[in-house]
Amino acid sequence: MSTLSPVASRGGFALPRSPLAPPPFETVAHRGAWNTAAKPLPQNSWYAYAEAERLGLALELDVRPGKDGRLLVHHDRRLGRVFTHPDGPLPIDSLDAAALALVRLASPVPRGYPYRGDLEALRAKGVAEPDALPELGQVLSAFPRMRCYVEFKPSFWNPWRDRRLAKAVLEAVRDAPDPLRCTLLSFSPANLEALHRLAPRQPTGWLLRWHPMEGGRSRTAEALVASARAIGVSSLHPAYADCSAVLVRTAHAAGLRVLPWVDSARQDRGAEARQLPTLLRR
Repeated sequence: MSTLSPVASRGGFALPRSPLAPPPFETVAHRGAWNTAAKPLPQNSWYAYAEAERLGLALELDVRPGKDGRLLVHHDRRLGRVFTHPDGPLPIDSLDAAALALVRLASPVPRGYPYRGDLEALRAKGVAEPDALPELGQVLSAFPRMRCYVEFKPSFWNPWRDRRLAKAVLEAVRDAPDPLRCTLLSFSPANLEALHRLAPRQPTGWLLRWHPMEGGRSRTAEALVASARAIGVSSLHPAYADCSAVLVRTAHAAGLRVLPWVDSARQDRGAEARQLPTLLRR
């Protein structure tokens, strides 16, 4: 828990002030800094988080619920691509404590790569098994000085499950050191609005796949920013391909931060990333 003096807030959560204010331009390690070394590190692994810390980056964490309510940091719906289980590619929401204990990295990191040669550095942070699947609370406690962007993955078909997940993520962030260093992300405006009602001071961000034209109707940057303000978010996170200078200027004028993300599947992602500083100065 943070030792800072709590500040009263509306809703059910009182949050302390954060000394980790966001910088004017911030680089966020999506699923950790997994692609900065000569050979990629496993995504959403302890090694990728430690490398992001070494580089001075913020962290983006994908969160899914396990069977017993644990908040597991994993992008995909199933195991298999990054982490494995002896019984095969199990769904993340089927993992209880016993199953989770058997989950390990699909391709262990060779010695000599970041933090692999010095496992004591991770164990000193309370990481008992660096090859295991991380839990959200563990990551937030192990890296208390890193700004974090926590995306809770929606089901898109069970709104009650999504609201429970959103509240559980908020509670985990509240119990971690310096809750306000964390921004909670979602593609769902309804979930973000519900979070804002629970904890108005907790930073939230709206992940966007936004296009000026959708369904034959014009969608202006002004209308999008008005919607963002209505649901109480503090930042917009559009895909770079959908981010325009007009959107950036409009959002900044309304007091919203803009943090575009680059699609890792696009072959021109390096060129896109290099253009971001120029775009975001608008």
